[in-house]
Amino acid sequence: MSGIKNSVILGSKEKFDLRSVPFSIKGSYLCILEDAKDRNLYLSITRSPTPDIQRKNLIKIAPVLDNKELPFEYEVTPGKLTIKTFRGSVEICFASDKQMRIRGNGVGLRFYVNNPVQFENLSPKENGDIEAAFMIMGKLLFVPLKGSIFNNAKWIPQKAKVDEYIIELFPSVETKTFETAIHEYYSNGWRDSEYLPFDECVAAAEKDFEEFFKRYPKVPEKYAGMARLAAWTIWNHYVNPHIRFVNPAVLMTRTSTLRMSLGQLTFHAMAACGDVKKAWQMLLSTFDYQNDNGYIPENIGEMGVNYKAVAPAFQGIAINYILDKCCCDELSKEDYQEMYNKLSRYADWWFVNRDRNGSGIPQYYNTYDSGWKDATIFKEGLPLQSGDLLANLVLLTEACGKLAEKIGLQDVAEKWAIKSKELLDILVKEFWNGSQFISRLAATGEIVEEGSVVSLIPIILGKRLPKDIIDVIESRLADDSQFMTPGGIVSEILDSSEFTIRGAFMRGAIVATVQLLLSMGLKDAGKEDLAKQIATRYLDLACEKGLSMNLSPYDSDLSTGMPMKVQDLYKVEEWDKEPDRFKAEKKEEETVEEWTSCAAASFLAIAGNILKE
Repeated sequence: MSGIKNSVILGSKEKFDLRSVPFSIKGSYLCILEDAKDRNLYLSITRSPTPDIQRKNLIKIAPVLDNKELPFEYEVTPGKLTIKTFRGSVEICFASDKQMRIRGNGVGLRFYVNNPVQFENLSPKENGDIEAAFMIMGKLLFVPLKGSIFNNAKWIPQKAKVDEYIIELFPSVETKTFETAIHEYYSNGWRDSEYLPFDECVAAAEKDFEEFFKRYPKVPEKYAGMARLAAWTIWNHYVNPHIRFVNPAVLMTRTSTLRMSLGQLTFHAMAACGDVKKAWQMLLSTFDYQNDNGYIPENIGEMGVNYKAVAPAFQGIAINYILDKCCCDELSKEDYQEMYNKLSRYADWWFVNRDRNGSGIPQYYNTYDSGWKDATIFKEGLPLQSGDLLANLVLLTEACGKLAEKIGLQDVAEKWAIKSKELLDILVKEFWNGSQFISRLAATGEIVEEGSVVSLIPIILGKRLPKDIIDVIESRLADDSQFMTPGGIVSEILDSSEFTIRGAFMRGAIVATVQLLLSMGLKDAGKEDLAKQIATRYLDLACEKGLSMNLSPYDSDLSTGMPMKVQDLYKVEEWDKEPDRFKAEKKEEETVEEWTSCAAASFLAIAGNILKE
């Protein structure tokens, strides 16, 4: 059985594994993942108290028999993880967001708690339960329901603690089975008075996922399997409110970036428009962290808010999309009123706080304000006036006007409509140079010479733009010598000296949100054929390579033919060492990139909306 490879059964896809997305359920901070390097499984608590805490490989788990680890394979459904060996199996599910259940047949399960950086202490209980504390990350309570629990913890008097130990779940001699509950809590907790049957817990999780899946639109059959995986990815990226999270939060990633991007919530809302009430609530949660002057932070974690940048102004895109494309019968006047009150304050913030030179044109003061943090539009510095920001504000002010009209504020609606038209006029007259929308330094007016696809993102305005501009953008995006590749649109023009996929986000990679915005805008502009072409190419690439936020446009170096590795997208330190933009290093180990919730949402929005007839 040494040749067993880990696999998954989830919908029609079989290539997915726990290196990409850990096993969990909506709301829980607990998860089980597979490490890409050592191929072991780990139990982790995905809380984010500090950036220095390495919580990913918290507790190694392994099936055992006769004190020996066994080779295994695994299968995953939304409700259950099954670890299979040649002598028996272990099944894992969730009874709730705070309770994991484990049962075994024929084999035991061992937990290696040997990480002194995170581990705090072990407390065996008089009733046979075992509590493990992990500094400020929380605690785990192991409760034996069937079989027994063994631990080899040794008290160290000099430290007044236990440094490392093993917990092992043993099957009973009579039945060869065991069952254990693991409770997760932040401060103090205790065992339940009674426990639901294991299979009922599995069924409940499966049902919850199926209900969650219904909020996303139907997709072409070709993408149905991957759409299911995308929805499952989002589902288990949700965590329940705790500390800074005042409402359920959808994390950017499950093991590395344990924060919620308030700009990315707009893409989640567009993907979930099959349930317009849920989509609206998602957008409203963007404003949970809005301050008194209208500012929205760029992202938030369980333990703190990131105030270094404002959330990108994507809200207008999502609200206009929902109002124009979705059935809004479930939305009430009160819903519109609440959104207007918050959105209008956010719009005002841009004009008051990001127009410091009084030009009437808001500027970027931080690259994270844009959502395109390392795009070449920023290579000459800040503050920056940019066509994409103006386009976002055209839609943001337009959305304010539509909401004002919905709640009966006609005069106010007209003022917002006038503001939107003024911004559009500035964009077309001052920022279009005949081939793209420019970016310029606010202090000097100097135009930044760049090749970023950001210069074409104002196509999100669709038919609001003049036809000649739409035609030029269509021509450039369709040109396979500029931005078009077999996998969709690259983020930097192909012949640019700045093009790289090493350690870069917007310097050459295929970025999921870019594909969504461009295809949406083109479709709205009447360029449906190109919109579908971009959508199809990206979806096909994502089905092949997964739901990372940025994907490599090519499988190999264009000049040498050497295989391209996923890890080549993320080696910042080697940018200056490697002049060949597609050249890959030879690596012994396989690297599987972590999937992101926003890429999953972009996939669903593209498949369900752009390809919809």
